[in-house]
Amino acid sequence: MLSQTRPGEIKHQIKKLKELFPAFENRKNAMGPLALVGDFVVVEDVPGEIDKVYREDSKVLGRSLLDTLALALGNKGYSFSSRTLVSVGDVVNDKKQCRVLEHWEQREEDTPQFPLQSSPFYRDSVLCTSDSTRAAWHGLLSDVWSFRKTKKEPGHSLESAPSLRTAIGTDYALVVVVVATKATLGKALAGDALSGLPLGKTLFGKKSAMKLSFDSWEKVRFPPSVDFDAYSGLGMKLAVIDFRNGEVLWSDGDHNRWGLLGVEALHTLTRDMIKRMI
Repeated sequence: MLSQTRPGEIKHQIKKLKELFPAFENRKNAMGPLALVGDFVVVEDVPGEIDKVYREDSKVLGRSLLDTLALALGNKGYSFSSRTLVSVGDVVNDKKQCRVLEHWEQREEDTPQFPLQSSPFYRDSVLCTSDSTRAAWHGLLSDVWSFRKTKKEPGHSLESAPSLRTAIGTDYALVVVVVATKATLGKALAGDALSGLPLGKTLFGKKSAMKLSFDSWEKVRFPPSVDFDAYSGLGMKLAVIDFRNGEVLWSDGDHNRWGLLGVEALHTLTRDMIKRMI
């Protein structure tokens, strides 16, 4: 059972985010409708085997997440001009191929019948119409995923955003990226037990998977170009971006080490992310 974030923790997290983005509360009222776009991928990370991507499941969960965000944030005063799942797995390392299945129920079928493919595993045909636009989306989503701002690290503008302003049809967008691994409970427990091992240690021929066993919300940090030899769990990153200049007006991230064993983890991360949005 996942632990529930206590109200006091949420208040503390909101305070921290307000300190990092002090101008957002005033600026958000002048933004008008935002585009809501996302990237969502579900991967079965199997030690010693080719990882499996569940493309249609990823699309269904991703679009459901966008619907949930639009409804819940609408109740907090935000409005959205559009919502689009722009891709599946565009932040995943494209140097390695994955076996692409459509649904989790297919995992027991003969794998050779399913194609091998490098990321991304799906792109929206309307928002990704040219090589330059596809490259811009890859850059933007990767930057959102790895974006970091602290008191010592002021953050940076996202260079790809202005070139996508026409594509999204508005000056501002809320962008959400989710990378979720699914594994057997046995692997999750083994990974949790081995989470203290150094990066170089291996398990079943692969690096120990549970490197992202964060101690606290403040320490959540995602490296670019996700490699499933070094990443596992359920990670979510959200950013509000000014597409006129690439400025990140708000950014929040969270992670659950158990991954997508069920939808409860996704619901918990989504709920907390919504609560923290001011």
